[in-house]
Amino acid sequence: MTLNSELIFSGYRESNFTAQSAVLTSEEETEGLALLQGLVLSMPGLLLGHKYKPWHLPWPNRTATKAGDYPARSDALVDGRDVQYPPVNSRVVLRNQSPTTLYMRQMPADGDLMQFVDAGFLGDVTLDANGQYFGTSGVATTEVLTTAVGGGNRFPTRTYMYRQDIASWVQMDTLLFAGQMPFPVEFDDFWITSLAMRLAPRFGNEPRQITMMRNKDMMNFVRGWYRRDPVDVLVGDAGVNTEQNWNGPADPDRFNTGFN
Repeated sequence: MTLNSELIFSGYRESNFTAQSAVLTSEEETEGLALLQGLVLSMPGLLLGHKYKPWHLPWPNRTATKAGDYPARSDALVDGRDVQYPPVNSRVVLRNQSPTTLYMRQMPADGDLMQFVDAGFLGDVTLDANGQYFGTSGVATTEVLTTAVGGGNRFPTRTYMYRQDIASWVQMDTLLFAGQMPFPVEFDDFWITSLAMRLAPRFGNEPRQITMMRNKDMMNFVRGWYRRDPVDVLVGDAGVNTEQNWNGPADPDRFNTGFN
């Protein structure tokens, strides 16, 4: 695993903004980490091509007496989904009133995402990796989202990405300067060149041509890394955005067949 501090220092070095033997100032560390965090958070939409779809806990989540999104969905359609098993690439909106366990996808694909949002939940939520792990240690199999005192929208949104090479869900939105980059080491040059390009205007410079060329190569590499097999997209159990996940016409839960 590559440390964020190493990537940030290399980003400064890429454009010769610091000497090889130098030590970054605390201001440079803070600035570099903020830029690196922004690059990581933009990865899903920029290179992975994922968009979150809402998944409410509990379901349905409304204060009206009737569903208000007819004809797309109405009270005439019985929703039999099991809210404890959200599909991947979901933005799970937490408003549960009692402790709840949510199970991550059983066989996720490399690059799958999950996001959890506090909408005033009052009961702790335990995330079960469902046969996988959390973090890079290969030890933790659960994580607990603890409610804020008094409720309210105070819990910071959490975003996880699945890494197939370590069979683990890693958090993307809490980078630490001395922490580990959540993405594989094969992407290091992407972060270094991207960071150098973002830093250049702050030093009154233009990114170097060789840096931009390497960054373009790495962008293609990352896209290729996460490119989905068409079979997985249509029928695979890799956990992609299919209708069956969100109770579409092909959703087996709609007919209570016992499938997740």
